[in-house]
Amino acid sequence: MQKKTILLSVFVIVAFYGLVLILQKTATYSKTLSGATIVKTNAKTTINWVGHWLHEGDRKQLLTGIATEYAFANQDININLKYPEELYQGSDSLEIRFIIDQIKKPIPDFDIIRIKENYKAIATILNDAYWGEKYLVDFTHIPGFVERHQSFINLNDLSSKTGNILVGPYNEGQFWALYVNTDVAQKMGIKVKQYEMTFDDFLGYIKAVYEYNKSHNTSITAIFEDHFWISTETIFKHLFYSIIGNYENITQSSQLTTQKLDALLQCYKACEDLSKYQPISKARTSVVWSKDNCNILNDSCLFIVNGSWMYNIWSQNDKQKMKKILPCELPVFKPIDNYIGGYTSNWAVLKKSPHCEEAIKLLMYWTTPEIAERWARVTKCPSGVKGNMTTSSFGVEPFEDFMFTIEKKYGGRKFKEVDVKYILGEKNYRVPLHVIDVLEGKITAQSAFRDLKSKVIN
Repeated sequence: MQKKTILLSVFVIVAFYGLVLILQKTATYSKTLSGATIVKTNAKTTINWVGHWLHEGDRKQLLTGIATEYAFANQDININLKYPEELYQGSDSLEIRFIIDQIKKPIPDFDIIRIKENYKAIATILNDAYWGEKYLVDFTHIPGFVERHQSFINLNDLSSKTGNILVGPYNEGQFWALYVNTDVAQKMGIKVKQYEMTFDDFLGYIKAVYEYNKSHNTSITAIFEDHFWISTETIFKHLFYSIIGNYENITQSSQLTTQKLDALLQCYKACEDLSKYQPISKARTSVVWSKDNCNILNDSCLFIVNGSWMYNIWSQNDKQKMKKILPCELPVFKPIDNYIGGYTSNWAVLKKSPHCEEAIKLLMYWTTPEIAERWARVTKCPSGVKGNMTTSSFGVEPFEDFMFTIEKKYGGRKFKEVDVKYILGEKNYRVPLHVIDVLEGKITAQSAFRDLKSKVIN
């Protein structure tokens, strides 16, 4: 018995020192990257990834969950996920600087960078429209990548915005909506149309808020608007598209045609009609979007215009109050074949990254049907990646129903609302529309129209 005990003790000691030697041999180095300490081993590859959606509740949880399960399924992979807010405060200007710094390094710190809509701005700074060909992986040539995307998505059109390459999966789809607080609407004695809302309908709702405030001595805002992000311009643009009647008729020519001028003037006059009923808060300049966008949850306004990402922003604030929020189609003068929205590729893989091949495989994981379906379920936003969803998959709540209806109705016929160039041409990208000035009654429709015409270069 004593002999067995001695032999067991010897075995334990030998095993312990053997484990120490193995760990010493496999742990090759430790490195600090942007505040995160990474221990690399011969058996592990660490993918350094700039993430997204830090403050968007379920979206962030989806991202971290996917990162965790990918690393679990691939035991030779570590994932170091860092957020833009941690690296460069998350601002677009600092992000652009960060990306330029990364692509110019002999060996970048990150394998996957967040790129969002910043390609063009970087091209302007570098004076190179095709900088992506030099520094970024073109997913066009990755087997299976194109086939895994929705057939109605025009990948050629999307790649034209990134130097004729596909920088990564178009997993994030979005659309814009006119969100209404149904409790406030009921208080006003109105029922807002969720679909097929005309401008006259919309004008009537704004008028109802104005009259309610007058008779009850209240100050409920009809349309939420903040100091810097003038989101009601989206309504102006959508009304403009509905007058033209066909999106291709706008984009075929960058000239300010008579048809476009007539449509613009009609939209300015529509804003002037709205201005009679004080639709915007007089304290708008003190409103900060990042902290005040939940005003609609607190019954302080009837409408807010914004993207489908609002579901995740609001849901982490108060899911109970969200039950009174209904997403509605943007108002039109007449039915339209296209809708404001689109598909975004958030990430890109750097060609010179230390673990390029592994990073490509990680982003390809985002092109699987399972991830596309989870994206739609969690975010209530569409995905450019193919999934297996059907009509029967939905119906749980209004945000899901609205997403499915918009996708079924418009499919890939979506366009970005952010570019004035779609109306005025590339040369006039920065020409101000003055929509907010007309809505607030600071200038007339005619004044805004004359100013626009005077600044446009044909």
